[in-house]
Amino acid sequence: MKSKLMKMVGLCSVAFATVAMADVAQPAPATPVTAVAAAAQNVTLLNGKVNPNAQVYFYLQSASWCVPCRMAMPGVVDAYKEMQQDGRAEVILVNYDRTPEEGKAYIQSYKTSMPTVHAKDPNLAKLPGFTRARGIPFVIVVDASGNVLAQGAPTRIQQWKTLVK
Repeated sequence: MKSKLMKMVGLCSVAFATVAMADVAQPAPATPVTAVAAAAQNVTLLNGKVNPNAQVYFYLQSASWCVPCRMAMPGVVDAYKEMQQDGRAEVILVNYDRTPEEGKAYIQSYKTSMPTVHAKDPNLAKLPGFTRARGIPFVIVVDASGNVLAQGAPTRIQQWKTLVK
């Protein structure tokens, strides 16, 4: 009887150890991060977070003092809301206001979580495919690796569905 009891205790110990090992937290599989999203981790975001899985990124260069920029923003914000729900595209606002605080106030006035970086950020040039515009508003469209697909007016943002798969 004692031998059977010892054997049962031993089997229970093995079973418990197996269950306990199964409960140990395993590292989650790595989420794929695009080259653009990886580089964006090095800039100081004034607002929002960059979608790490987007297929297409729009670098929108804009400022609150720029009348054409402000005129374009309602359409950009509407397209951005669609992008958030879809997940395949992302807008990163590059703000040219005098201070980061003014830039943050500008984007927050549109009640959006659009990721925003100030133009004076020292790591901005590390965003794949980004170049400074000669005039604003200006958009650079890049794929997830940072290859430039198009550039021009902010209306390109509203055409985002034609650029994703």
